[in-house]
Amino acid sequence: MMKRNVLFICLALLFLSDMSAQSQEPEYQTIFSKRANRNGSGVRGYATIMHAYHPVFATNKTHHFNGGGIEGGLNIKKKLSIGLSFRSVAELGDDFGSNVVIDPDNSRSAMMFGLNSTYRHRPEKAIHMAYSVFTGGLLLQELELVGSNQYKSSLACGFTINPMVKVEANLMSWISVYGGIGYRFSQNKEAFGVNMAKDLNGAIFQIGINFGRIR
Repeated sequence: MMKRNVLFICLALLFLSDMSAQSQEPEYQTIFSKRANRNGSGVRGYATIMHAYHPVFATNKTHHFNGGGIEGGLNIKKKLSIGLSFRSVAELGDDFGSNVVIDPDNSRSAMMFGLNSTYRHRPEKAIHMAYSVFTGGLLLQELELVGSNQYKSSLACGFTINPMVKVEANLMSWISVYGGIGYRFSQNKEAFGVNMAKDLNGAIFQIGINFGRIR
């Protein structure tokens, strides 16, 4: 029995040491490099610039939102990214809300701030999959023209969760690009004719550029 336990322990140690060696020395490939890059382990900083298109299918109308955002945080062994993200969207069109037509003198937009977590599957490949979740607060703002060059501002707060699936491409050892599709879940009480659960929920199409070394 003792010999069998010792054998199992030795096999387990060999397996763990092999896995550790593989995880410590991945070969990170890039599209514009002639050879693979080594040593992508460790914790490194990163920054992301993104742009998103967000259609919302409400009653008798499709609302079109465009927006952008920035993000910064830490890459952990290139597989896991955790960072703070700020995003802003504004509608393209003349109305907003399931049953509301906006006056031309009104303007509405939404801002989001929160935490974004991303897991990358086989990031050592030049092209790979990534899965992310953004969770944070949502601030909806309405600007109403009440006089000559004078606006009245109204604010409403909410909560949003945005899961997303991405395809990433490592262009060089310090830059990658991605395209993704996700869904925005928003929740709060109705504010100035806008129901966040109805009027802000919907698919998200996003593109972005990541800056941060992988070797």
